[in-house]
Amino acid sequence: HLVHNMDGFTLTGSFEGKDYEVKWPASELYSCHIEYEYLGKYGDCVDLNTLEDTWYVYPESGDFSITKMALATEELYQADRVKMGRPCPPGRKGRRSPFAAFARL
Repeated sequence: HLVHNMDGFTLTGSFEGKDYEVKWPASELYSCHIEYEYLGKYGDCVDLNTLEDTWYVYPESGDFSITKMALATEELYQADRVKMGRPCPPGRKGRRSPFAAFARL
């Protein structure tokens, strides 16, 4: 079961008879990785990582947007930084991306 709220992500479940809970606080997760129709298997996917593990989470509800989840993750991180008095520095507006050359290919 995955919950995403102002505190961040909480994943709970059971594996091989053992219950688990993993938390990713909003202050420690500046983005999350999403995939659309991941590998053509089960549909859209959110993957969350620790240093040791990766969880691929497939929403069961049809009323779900992984895009909104990814955008909300970034906004929650930024809001948490502002609350701590350490806002993120401004983006690289106006500066050329090192990948710009690939966009022309």
